[in-house]
Amino acid sequence: MATRSCSRLVRHAAVLLVGILGCERAPTAPFLDFRLVSLNDGSNGGASYFRFLPPVGRQVTFSGVFDAAASPVVRICEVAGSGCGIEVATMTMSPASGDEIITVDAGDQRYETNWHSWRVPNFSSSKTRTYRIRVYVGADLLGYADIWVGPSLPTIPIKFRLETHAPPPPPAPVASFAPTCSNLACSFDGSGSTAQSSATYSWSWGDGTAAGSGSSATHTYAAAGTYPVILAVTDAGGMDADTQMVIASPPPPPAPVASFSPSCANLACSFDGSASSAQPSATYGWT
Repeated sequence: MATRSCSRLVRHAAVLLVGILGCERAPTAPFLDFRLVSLNDGSNGGASYFRFLPPVGRQVTFSGVFDAAASPVVRICEVAGSGCGIEVATMTMSPASGDEIITVDAGDQRYETNWHSWRVPNFSSSKTRTYRIRVYVGADLLGYADIWVGPSLPTIPIKFRLETHAPPPPPAPVASFAPTCSNLACSFDGSGSTAQSSATYSWSWGDGTAAGSGSSATHTYAAAGTYPVILAVTDAGGMDADTQMVIASPPPPPAPVASFSPSCANLACSFDGSASSAQPSATYGWT
């Protein structure tokens, strides 16, 4: 009898011990007082070769080649409407930027830096705000992340990845010109075209003569008329042409030259002005 009672006590003690151990909580990660509001990177509208990584971005699988020589810049601003308001931080790969520098983690193949949100000037802990973290290479904006920052003003790890990529093709040129004619002599100014500095310019005058070249050119027509002039601009981005109808007018006729020969017999005189140089429609008046 005593033996059974003792066994029951042991079982109850074991159950109680298991219950106590089961109430212990597993360790948790540090709490970060911010959250992602919106993301614009290679997964959503940003440069295809750029990704934000956790905790700001999302965990993704990569297949490209990490670009460790890109020299990115991180700029952070307060979000105002749909864009940026006050700039609050800039991080570069040089200590001269004043904020934390951006470093390369070759092992994990990523760039990383820290933003100390508590350094934002005039921050009221009673007013939380949304900030935009933008990443640039040169003048190119690769993407951004909008984050809400809580009143504890945390230090936020910023991690991102860049991959090697072919540069985007240059934009196509846009041909445009302004003609000016004085009678048969015309000048053409194509400097209003949008093109690379290495662009070539070709002019077709519309009268069957040899083509012209250069961003500006002149041409004299042999006869009055309306001519289709075409400017073709070609650069690494492609070719574009602008066609305009140009009116060449005839030159004004030369001024007449009056000349006459008089002949008198006593009081009767005759006058011959046929030696004058004038058009057939000329009128003659004598005084």
